[in-house]
Amino acid sequence: MCMKKRLLLLGVFLGAMGLWFYWPSENKIDSYDQVASVFTQADEDTLVVFDVDDTLIVHRDLSARSAFAESVEGWMYRIYYWFLYSPHRTKAYENKVFHAVFAKTQFQLIEPKVIDYIADLQKRSVKVIACTAMTPGKLEMIEKAEEWRYQHLAELGIDFSSSFNVEPIVFDNLKKRRDNYPMFYKGILCAARNPKGKVIGAFLDRIGWKPKKVIFFDDMSGFIATVRDEMKERGIPCECYQYCGAHHMPGTVDRRVARLQLRHVIEHAEWLTDQEATIILQNKNIEKVLR
Repeated sequence: MCMKKRLLLLGVFLGAMGLWFYWPSENKIDSYDQVASVFTQADEDTLVVFDVDDTLIVHRDLSARSAFAESVEGWMYRIYYWFLYSPHRTKAYENKVFHAVFAKTQFQLIEPKVIDYIADLQKRSVKVIACTAMTPGKLEMIEKAEEWRYQHLAELGIDFSSSFNVEPIVFDNLKKRRDNYPMFYKGILCAARNPKGKVIGAFLDRIGWKPKKVIFFDDMSGFIATVRDEMKERGIPCECYQYCGAHHMPGTVDRRVARLQLRHVIEHAEWLTDQEATIILQNKNIEKVLR
């Protein structure tokens, strides 16, 4: 079988796996307006938890967004350029390439109105936090990932630090990732790729609180399942919602821009923004740049 056919089959397989992992759960929403009454009914004995990436925010660069990255075309681009252009196919270089995208790109809110929903919850003394899969500590190009995550959310108008006035908590009873345990920092649970249900449970144990209800938002059904199962074991009523708004945002990926960005980040571990890649393509011979 020729290389192109192998890459095509691999792309289709990975795309199918992505669809399986992101298959909608029962409570699927495209906008927070659909659950406005859920927010209104929450009280001070309720814990509201938001995932971050693709639930509150997305990359400004269209080709860095999950909606493109998880598409068959996105998988094919990455497979093609990785195998053809990667100069250092090592795990360390893979991490460097991955973090180069996060270190360079900027973020934007999916729904700006979510700021008002969160602020209203906080004014009514409802406990609101975030739970992100990311690992805290030093990453390849980010000195302190938990502070980096807090800062870019704060710059967009979201601050979860007011609900629990506690010092950073390190959960050394859970699994490490890259020598770092999960952490609670300024209202953000950094799960370090542990099941989010286990991390939220460990947090509740550490602060000694059993909420009367947990409301959880995430774009990934796999994480939702871990939270639902953990709260069921603890006897805590839980409402989980799979947020799909990020996949309905406007904007069409320029394939030439995406190809240049992927090739450049794989070859140099440096991400080009949409604007930077567009300028390069405008100023140079396109065929020479992309060949």
